[in-house]
Amino acid sequence: MKKTRLDQYLATQHKHYSRTQIKKLIDDGFVLVNGEKRKPSFLLHGGESIEMVRRAPEIPKAEAEEIPLDILYEDDDLLVINKAAGMVVHPAPGHYKGTLVSAILHHLGTPTTPPPKLGGGWEGVRPGIVHRLDKGTTGVMVVAKSDVVQRRLAQQFKDRKIEKTYQALVFGAFKQKAGTIDFAIGRDTIHRKKFSSRTKFARDAVTHWKAARSFAGLTLLEIALETGRTHQIRVHLSETRHPIVGDSAYGAKSHLSSIKDEALRAHLESLTRPMLHAWKLAFRHPKNEQRLSFEAPLPEDFRSVIESLP
Repeated sequence: MKKTRLDQYLATQHKHYSRTQIKKLIDDGFVLVNGEKRKPSFLLHGGESIEMVRRAPEIPKAEAEEIPLDILYEDDDLLVINKAAGMVVHPAPGHYKGTLVSAILHHLGTPTTPPPKLGGGWEGVRPGIVHRLDKGTTGVMVVAKSDVVQRRLAQQFKDRKIEKTYQALVFGAFKQKAGTIDFAIGRDTIHRKKFSSRTKFARDAVTHWKAARSFAGLTLLEIALETGRTHQIRVHLSETRHPIVGDSAYGAKSHLSSIKDEALRAHLESLTRPMLHAWKLAFRHPKNEQRLSFEAPLPEDFRSVIESLP
């Protein structure tokens, strides 16, 4: 047997648990290897006795909630929405209510009657979801209404045939008008909630950017993703010294001092989320192969920042 991390092995054996749930089980001592508590990074060589003891983690369940949706398009097979800032896409530890999935379930059914065929199944945590946006990111998302459509959309994402274009306001100026950021990223070895190039399990990540407008100390970028890794845009821009305005997790605060205008600096400091917007999404309809393209306008908070710039 090839050496395998304990948390990775358990994740493959218990796919109804998330990696976060598996890690918490191990950290809390509810997983024993040969009768002993181990760390999630413990390497298995093969032949060990692994036991889950005392309890299993709570498995979040998606439930319908009456939450407004900004619907850009809908047919019998799919739903395209403009996700609001602050909305988590699917239930997860700490975010069981108020999710996009809950809003979609209510839209397609009722609180007591589940939709008849939502992709991924009514009992799943991520019914209909084929891609996601971070909690603070706004913009276009597509949702599948059936398992067939979900599989076909997922294959388009896997084959990199989905066209994804973002807008991001970042710190700093660029010497070139366009470029590509190409380096692998993964979960950070120290800060487990973050992603970076400092990782043991890197995956390729490619981000294409174009400078749309330049301001005093800031640049509005148009970004096309070739890959779709977690936090990819945020990590790539942060590690190239152009963190996204408002992205406190990836270095935005340390760049505020570069803004000389006091009123503007105070405005940027008051932002509670990254100025990152999933602007456009284009793909082939999973049933009739027709090319579909959707665009979501900048949200009010993002737009107000742009309008305040000199």
